[in-house]
Amino acid sequence: MQVHLHPHMPHSANATPPGEHQRHKGHHMANPTTGTTGTGLDTIIDLIWADTDLAENISQDDIIGGTQAADGMNQILIEAITAGNLFDDGLISIGDVRAINGYIRSHHKEAWKELHGDDEYREETGYHLVQNDGGSTTLEYEQLINTVFDGVYHLGFRIKAGHLLNEDGDENASLEDVSHWLTYYMTGGDSYYLGTKGNDEVYGHILDDTLLLGAGRDYGSGEGGDDVLRGGAGRDTLSGDDGHDQLFGETGRDKLYGGNGHDQLFGGAGRDILDGDDGNDVLNGGAGRDELNGGSGDDILSGEAGRDKLWAGMGDDQLSGGAGNDELGGDDGDDVLNGDAGNDELWGENGNDSIFGGDGNDQIAGGNGRDEIDGGAGRDEIDGGRGDDTILGGDGRDDMWGGNGNDRLDGGTGRDQIGGGKGDDTLLGGDGNDVLGGGEGDDALNGGDGNDVLYGDEGADSFLFARSANGDDKIEGFNHDEGDRIVVASGVDVALSALDGGSHTLLVFTDSDTGAALGSAKALWSEVQASDIVVDDLAFV
Repeated sequence: MQVHLHPHMPHSANATPPGEHQRHKGHHMANPTTGTTGTGLDTIIDLIWADTDLAENISQDDIIGGTQAADGMNQILIEAITAGNLFDDGLISIGDVRAINGYIRSHHKEAWKELHGDDEYREETGYHLVQNDGGSTTLEYEQLINTVFDGVYHLGFRIKAGHLLNEDGDENASLEDVSHWLTYYMTGGDSYYLGTKGNDEVYGHILDDTLLLGAGRDYGSGEGGDDVLRGGAGRDTLSGDDGHDQLFGETGRDKLYGGNGHDQLFGGAGRDILDGDDGNDVLNGGAGRDELNGGSGDDILSGEAGRDKLWAGMGDDQLSGGAGNDELGGDDGDDVLNGDAGNDELWGENGNDSIFGGDGNDQIAGGNGRDEIDGGAGRDEIDGGRGDDTILGGDGRDDMWGGNGNDRLDGGTGRDQIGGGKGDDTLLGGDGNDVLGGGEGDDALNGGDGNDVLYGDEGADSFLFARSANGDDKIEGFNHDEGDRIVVASGVDVALSALDGGSHTLLVFTDSDTGAALGSAKALWSEVQASDIVVDDLAFV
């Protein structure tokens, strides 16, 4: 079933197209009279055109007044239906009718009487929504509602038990059978559509729409305006189009497209695809294995539970993977990526990004730009990429690579492998037995606590030993000619002794004032003979 909502004027679900008349049970409705028959054979006249007979008998003010009254009544009905969750099973029973009556009597009695009038005394304030037996309703030549096989469904009797909706002998009437309860209404230019348990195709208009599509495989398009679209159960496709829209996929495998504007998209349970398109959007995948694409604009993406894929798109975006093994891509812009729990893959791409792996064994690539990266707990693999990056391995046994640029890498707790790559890098091993390699450039290497191995590689490198450090370290690749040196903290003395027949040199660090050894701090100066050491090889800072 396909529905198009049009904004020409407030109008109902039942309308007569130009040049046509409707006949209800043999009654010609072109000239309705004031009052009701008491049997539900009332009508709402809408979209009156100059070439119809109706224009000769009914004033435009009367018609507009009638449609507005009916719209207000429908809005009250929708509130009553929603408050009682009466359409969850797709059926409206006699008990549901009584519940609706009770709700309106308790909350909107005077408003209802003012809008509708009192049928007890044949007083009528406007025309009403009606579907004739075996007929079909149309709206501007678009088929709006399928044939109703039995009964005239009339919204507008006085509020008392059993008179709000004529069931016409049916114990239960499905939402489709009652023309979707005739709940498509327009109030002040805004529209509301309540779908069915079948497969619906609904289009809004340039104003603000609310489309509740219900169960089934539905398609909803808000088009213009600030719209609210809810898919319900089933595999739905929702498009907000223009305006600042809110889209809810609910349960099922849904596709949500925000379109232009600052949109909010909520996938709900199921394997969903969310695309924010243009604007500063908020995307929430909900439970399930979701794909989120922020599009252009400064977006906020949250995968929630499940193995999700999040792509930032253009703009400065914030991405959160949530629980599960997620993939997060920053693209252009200065993005914030948070993998949260799980073994995640994160790419900063272009821009100065902030990347947090969270718990789990993560793979992180900073990409281009000046990035800040924190692997978090777990065994992480981190590549800073191009740019001057700051990288923290966090807890766990991490593999870290600075890439191009003047980087700062800190392994944190755990047995880490740290490579500076190209550039003048600073490498800190932290706690644990670490392996540090400076790579190309003039690098500074500090093993920290633990039994560490320090490789200077190319460039004039500095091997740093702090006063508080503990552990037996090993220095590899020391090169006098390239300007390498050992840098010792002030207040520390260094005692040198030859090992292995003079092939290596052992450095023992002691307190300058007391001569006592500083913890267990020692360093093996590999392949450097004590006799070859010159003053410039050692520096005290």
